[in-house]
Amino acid sequence: MRDLLFLLALLFLFACGTPEAGHRQTGTDSSHADTTAVKSWLDKLPAVSCSHAYLDVNENADPGPFVILKPFQLFAGKLPGKRDFVPVLVKYQISEGDTTRMLLVTFTPDGKEIARQEVGLQHPASEESPRWIHRWPMLLNDTVVEVREERWARSLGDEAKVQYFTLTAAGQIHALPLERTSFETYAARFPDLQAPFAAGRPEITTLKRVSRFSPWYSYRWVIGYDQLDMYHYGKIQLPGKPLLLLYAYGPTSYDDGEKLDTTLQLITCKTDGTAIDQLPLYTTITGEGNVQRSRNAVVRQDGSVMLEESSSNVADMTLWELGSTVSRLKAYHIGAGGKFEAEIHGVTYTVPGFSDAAIQEVFQSNKDNFAEKEDLQLREELFSLRDRSPLGFSVKAAFYHWEGAQVAELLTFNEKDQIVDRYVLFNPRGVRLPDAPKGTLDQQRVSDWKGPVTLHLGSTTLQITREGKFVRS
Repeated sequence: MRDLLFLLALLFLFACGTPEAGHRQTGTDSSHADTTAVKSWLDKLPAVSCSHAYLDVNENADPGPFVILKPFQLFAGKLPGKRDFVPVLVKYQISEGDTTRMLLVTFTPDGKEIARQEVGLQHPASEESPRWIHRWPMLLNDTVVEVREERWARSLGDEAKVQYFTLTAAGQIHALPLERTSFETYAARFPDLQAPFAAGRPEITTLKRVSRFSPWYSYRWVIGYDQLDMYHYGKIQLPGKPLLLLYAYGPTSYDDGEKLDTTLQLITCKTDGTAIDQLPLYTTITGEGNVQRSRNAVVRQDGSVMLEESSSNVADMTLWELGSTVSRLKAYHIGAGGKFEAEIHGVTYTVPGFSDAAIQEVFQSNKDNFAEKEDLQLREELFSLRDRSPLGFSVKAAFYHWEGAQVAELLTFNEKDQIVDRYVLFNPRGVRLPDAPKGTLDQQRVSDWKGPVTLHLGSTTLQITREGKFVRS
């Protein structure tokens, strides 16, 4: 509500100003087109898609007043809502494979153009232009359009920003300016926190919302979510370390099928306010049969973070059709450049539904594959210890027929995809398995692996040593 009142106040101020201040021409002006023909074109346009506030248009349209652009392809549609003018979204390419642009154009009901603003851009990378830009609009309400942008350039890395435009009662389009506040003023909005600090689920209703017009929040880690509701949670200042800002956001957002629950995010910042890196301290992300969680985070006095990260799979793998959870106990240290560097202090892989019957079901559901070749082996990776630092270690399940028998094993592999060790899961006939060439784990590559790896398979518990060997507990 506070943001809405602020937006309405700014809308009033801009509506009282000179129209030309926010009217930016992009492309070719259609204001001198035949208004009768334009009105006929407007009447035929469908409404644009507006799912979760994302604005897009995918209906092929006659170029109408934009024929002078000579577009290779053009889509157009009208924004939803009742107004005294007609706002139209136009998306076009001049040639195949070229940059795609999106315009917001307003017309009078009788077909005269009022204003236009570029609100979308899809600029692909190429050898001539080694960067890409993606810009797209969101409809916050009948009068406010949010334009998001993410870009990548070899010299700059990832960047993201957000702009806001208002539609006045007369159909003018005005850009809303960002706050002119220093980073020191902005950082003062965060309550001081002391380390060690234990992070839990943030209470959103007690927090102050981050202004949508602040120039200091870096959106690049959340730009894809439909809701950008950020809140000031706190800051931690430690000697010799970057400033640590904690943001809360939520309660629920969506990004391409993923659902993001209430989140607490830690960001390292330079003295000039530039965001360096981020780490979710508390979050739940659900999507496509998988749930990822961050829990039990503690920011320690040296700025490092102990954190439990887990990923629960609801049995959508091809072979290993068993629900499982991989939990990693991690320590994140702040490196010299302000980025978080991970150490693994323990990994636990849990499969409550493991049983001989579950293994037999794998063979039954894949019997046609095995019938093609008696000794065919099917493998599936269960988890790995690669994470941010490539530790070169993975665990796979293997299923195959040998001498007419069904056999299932667990296998550890090194970074060269060589078998390090094997553990028999299922071999009711006790057939002798052939020896296989074995590799070893590079101990230097597993130097960041500080703790045990434990497997709970039903009632069976296994440990994996630093050499990649299975040991039954």
